[in-house]
Amino acid sequence: MSEHDTDTPLPREAPTDTRALWISDPRWEGDPDFAHGMTTRHFPPSAMTFEERISAIRVGLGMTDAVSVLMDQVHGARVAWVGERSRQRAENQVIRLPDTDAVITNQPGLLLHVSTADCVPILAIDRTRRIIGAAHAGWRGTVSKIAAKLMREMNRRGADLERTEVWLGPSIGFCCYEVGEDVLKRFKAINNWWPAIHLTKRRIDLALVNRLQIARSGVPPDSITSSRLCTHCRSDLLFSHRAEPTNPSRMLAVIGLRPQS
Repeated sequence: MSEHDTDTPLPREAPTDTRALWISDPRWEGDPDFAHGMTTRHFPPSAMTFEERISAIRVGLGMTDAVSVLMDQVHGARVAWVGERSRQRAENQVIRLPDTDAVITNQPGLLLHVSTADCVPILAIDRTRRIIGAAHAGWRGTVSKIAAKLMREMNRRGADLERTEVWLGPSIGFCCYEVGEDVLKRFKAINNWWPAIHLTKRRIDLALVNRLQIARSGVPPDSITSSRLCTHCRSDLLFSHRAEPTNPSRMLAVIGLRPQS
């Protein structure tokens, strides 16, 4: 797998519309069986509460009756399963999962959300068996191999990894992600760090490390795409904690199975 395989252009080649509201994987656009995408810093175009943003996403995806699954992300590696029983406990069309950074479901009408502003959002689907997953991969979660754990748990729940497709949304790029020596040592200790770091400049390609974990879990490399939009370079379009450390705003990546007719 090449680190250059991608679904979106390099930051310098990104769409000139800096007010775009939504980013998605071209492979999945218009699919009648499921919905997905990721908000930009311009979604919604007017001031809204968080609850109103969640509702606007449902409307935009044509899933107004969906239940939104929100993770209390803690930079860990816990993978949660959300089934029919969890849906019944939803309040105001929302399910909240404490201490969770990845989630899986086979239930139609659930929208899995990942909140990021530099970390890697991971969305996955086995279309045939109708199982989806989503994960939040910061450097701690990446070192803890959350991407591999997500794939393993999807497989345990019935997904065929050879038929699974994965999209990694915009995150901070290798160009901008310089880390301290302590973090660098953590990446050196895992077995797939070598193509994804620059030792001299102490830079890490966070998305590539996660892609390698996913591929080594059994997902075909050609079924994994990742955005080349760097959140730090494109802070005109995306939120970046490093570019704006005092800005608490985040983007939301979502995926959900549509009810079958």
